[in-house]
Amino acid sequence: KTWEILEDNRVTFTSGAVNTYSKITSGLYGDHFGKSNSFYAQVDNKIKKVNFSFGTRLEGHTTDSLKREWNPVFRSGLNIQLAEATFLRSSIGQGFRYPSVAERYIQTQLSGTMILPNPDLRSEHGWSSEIGLKQGFQLGEMMGFIDIAGYISQYRDMIEFTFIPAFPPAFTAINAENTRVWGTEITAT
Repeated sequence: KTWEILEDNRVTFTSGAVNTYSKITSGLYGDHFGKSNSFYAQVDNKIKKVNFSFGTRLEGHTTDSLKREWNPVFRSGLNIQLAEATFLRSSIGQGFRYPSVAERYIQTQLSGTMILPNPDLRSEHGWSSEIGLKQGFQLGEMMGFIDIAGYISQYRDMIEFTFIPAFPPAFTAINAENTRVWGTEITAT
């Protein structure tokens, strides 16, 4: 639903729900079923040259007879047009990832190395944030943009396959220690 409050002020509200049922039949993972549900809502507000958004989502997941896990996540963003072809943006948001059936239940052997299941994996949780500046340019008849951004992401209980020194050698998915990824990015279009 969109409301035009004033000539240069527009508010948009978006909401919905998703329900997914999965049935997995596999020689590597075994037979499993999963259910995912989510409810979401977002508000976008544009006032002249400023766009702001805020959203939330509640997600529930379960595999087989495991207890359903519910996770709320939030996000927001801001985009400001500073000049005719200059835009400043920022965003922050949360997220999580439920362990896949493959990560939890795979059991196989590859070239003498075992890949073992780990049904006790926990979901990954995290957040990420970005700030960037996008500048338009024109060189003769060629037009484009240069985009410079800085970002940071923080994860808790990140899932990764790790080596187990045993005989025979093996790998299994585990919840690794907390991780942080940060950096800058420059793009020309």
